[in-house]
Amino acid sequence: MRYNQLVENKIKRLIQPSGGGGGGATDLSYDASTRLLSSSTGADVTLPLATVSTAGLMSAADKAALDAGSSSDPRVTWRLL
Repeated sequence: MRYNQLVENKIKRLIQPSGGGGGGATDLSYDASTRLLSSSTGADVTLPLATVSTAGLMSAADKAALDAGSSSDPRVTWRLL
């Protein structure tokens, strides 16, 4: 399953009403400093940072390494297509 699909599924579980009730509006807010996704009608969730085995958000350090075209992880290699 793709990373985007995993995040989308997690968000859908947050905003879907439980039980047989009808819909209604749900307000979502996100705090980037804590990675907290808050829901006005459901449980809040802290989105995890991605690891080699867990889907999640990209850390600032990983993003900087990606932008720089290098990685501190020796398992990562770059190849021109």
